Amino acid sequence: MNELKHTIVHHRHVSSIVTIDTTDAPFNEEAETYAICNGLSNQILGHASILANAIDRGISVRMPNAYIFNGAQTINKEGKMEDIAPNVHNSIPIERVFNIKHLRKLLWSRNEGTNIQIVPIDGKATCDGWLDRLRTPNPDTLRLILNNFGASELVNETIEDIVNNVMKKIGTEADYKNGVCVHHRDGKDWHDHCNSWENERNGHNCREREGRSLGSLVKSRILDDSKLQTKLLFYVGDHEPPKDLATDYGFTVFSRSDFGITEEKEIVEKFLGIKVDYSSDRNEYRTLYRDIFAVIDFFICAKMKSFVGNSVSTFSALQISKRNGYASWYNSRFIPLSDFAPFSVPIVYTYTEGSDVKGKIMLQASIMSVRKRLGDHQPIHILYHGDKKAKTGRQYKDCDFVQWLKHRNVVLHSHDPKWIYMVEQYRLREGDPLKSHLFAHAGNFIGTWQRIDIPDFLECEYVLYLDADTVVHKPFSMADFTSMITDTIAFAIEEENSEIPWNAGVALMNVPHMRETKKYFFQYMRRVMYSNGKKEFPTVADQGAYVGFYHLDKLQTKFNVKPYYNHYDKDMKILHFQGPKPNEILEYLAGKQPTPLMGQIFEKMDKQHGTNNLCFSIKTWSDALVEEPHLVREYCESAFSDDLVMMATCNQILISSPKLQTGECQKEIERIMAASEGVTKEELLLSKRMHEEKASKLDDSCASLSKLEDSVPPFPTSYVLMLVSMNVLTAVMLRLKWMQCNKGGQEYLSKKKGMSQMRKNSPSLFLKEL
Repeated sequence: MNELKHTIVHHRHVSSIVTIDTTDAPFNEEAETYAICNGLSNQILGHASILANAIDRGISVRMPNAYIFNGAQTINKEGKMEDIAPNVHNSIPIERVFNIKHLRKLLWSRNEGTNIQIVPIDGKATCDGWLDRLRTPNPDTLRLILNNFGASELVNETIEDIVNNVMKKIGTEADYKNGVCVHHRDGKDWHDHCNSWENERNGHNCREREGRSLGSLVKSRILDDSKLQTKLLFYVGDHEPPKDLATDYGFTVFSRSDFGITEEKEIVEKFLGIKVDYSSDRNEYRTLYRDIFAVIDFFICAKMKSFVGNSVSTFSALQISKRNGYASWYNSRFIPLSDFAPFSVPIVYTYTEGSDVKGKIMLQASIMSVRKRLGDHQPIHILYHGDKKAKTGRQYKDCDFVQWLKHRNVVLHSHDPKWIYMVEQYRLREGDPLKSHLFAHAGNFIGTWQRIDIPDFLECEYVLYLDADTVVHKPFSMADFTSMITDTIAFAIEEENSEIPWNAGVALMNVPHMRETKKYFFQYMRRVMYSNGKKEFPTVADQGAYVGFYHLDKLQTKFNVKPYYNHYDKDMKILHFQGPKPNEILEYLAGKQPTPLMGQIFEKMDKQHGTNNLCFSIKTWSDALVEEPHLVREYCESAFSDDLVMMATCNQILISSPKLQTGECQKEIERIMAASEGVTKEELLLSKRMHEEKASKLDDSCASLSKLEDSVPPFPTSYVLMLVSMNVLTAVMLRLKWMQCNKGGQEYLSKKKGMSQMRKNSPSLFLKEL
């Protein structure tokens, strides 16, 4: 039922009766009444904190029926900013500005006990503590509300009318939504605010960086001209647009200055619902109705493809939040609002088709850990270098993997590196697999260089690059990188007690800086790679190139903890299997002799912490991978194709370790290994002959194998028990052949004739092949 109430709107220039629509909806007993204050951005944040908290608690809210159209704050005698509360003189009905119906539906869909009732302004309610309330709700819920805080029909209609008129005026038919919005603060009041901000927070990121022009800063924050759909730029600022945006950088600029005075008058009258006297100074009216124009600016920007703003401004910060990290800010570095609200840093991987199986599965485990710890909202990108089929254009050879990525909402960027020949020739000429495993495999080596092209694909201020052999252990957001976040590139340390940024496996990258320096970085690469060994990178692969070229900042160790560290950061965010991979750690824990390189790493561990930390790393990694057991099986088969005992041990440990205590994994490995100690070589050969006899009775069809599926114990979970009963290889080989049939029966059948001939002519070679 709708109840109609009336209030008088009074201010210096207008006086009229305005109808307010209060919706009387079903409510639970517990409902929260609150107030909002100040300008557009603060009002949105105030609403969002209450609505998100209501969803989490399952309660309803009484939303004040007011949008403050002049929320300009003033400084009191104590030097503090005074809050501006809504009253009949400075506000209009909220549904004229925001889409409250959509928010109602959203709240009800998330929690049926939650609803919104619009109520008249409560003069007693205050805004005290409104900013701290942003810390109360679940960050994902708050992000959901902010992303869904949309414009009303009136705002959308107004925007379309304004933009159409402006496009005609400036003589372009381009779609403004494909352009870039620039929010620029450079007025005296902003300079005063910045001086206060920088003294309080030591932020030094409130204005243009290094005294550079706005045009140059915007240019470095958007993709190259060849990839721009339009060079339209909507300028939102506290003065006229800088001329260099058009003269030096070729943008077609439009701004609020292009709104005619008649259009401005119509906008104000639409929202107030009355006629206004607009004969006074135009700037006076712009000030009086500043937050009506602010909401128009805000939602025009929200509709545009690209955004460059000032992260200290809450207007810009909200744009960055709504875009979930797909935005830039010309002042770079810190977002003050991230202390109170969640901001995502896009995560980027690289991949080359042809990489080895273990590397691909580790990449899958890493992506699954991101989804598990950071949620579905977290943006994930992958620069995908595929083996494309000529007739299908963008279709990749590994279609199953591509579909797997898309199913997990990973954004694929088709990557065809221009430098691939140079890098591969360098690997073949200079690479030593004994120094790094990367040199042993072309796909893995190329993949690690792919990150240099990140600026060609993403319009973000920051990305967090992750190697495939990482796993996210705890959630994190922009705030975790602190106010001193790098404005270049940050690497973590390599050795546990070092202070030198060196390891590139987890890298926080300022994308505009990479874009500006890419040309010179590439020239440095060429000089080293074509020097015939006369010049060298400080360390292997692209990591060495970055260390040699850039002045790197240090990334907190919690973002790049190694399994062999003796002391783990209690706040560890990311575990990085730099050096020994999970299969090599399992071999070491099983008592196998490591390679000389791995042996040097393991020797550095102390006996008190080292083994427990290795077990913890296995537990952390398998916790992500175990959600898809077939990947566990494929990883173990790839890692231990010539060691059936370790293959079974690997599978059983990875499946069970998430449930094991940290100190139990080595005991479990020892127990499994002990079960196989009594098996002799002769007994293994006997089992193989038993397998041959059973296999020879099978018809040449996968259907025949499927009949035996129920009678063959599953591999490898029951492997140890089968091993003791001496029927192991019969079960193993039948199971492996059945798996081959699932992957492609014809491939298996065509191979079987050759296998049969080999068995007759060379039994030893046949056993080796098996």
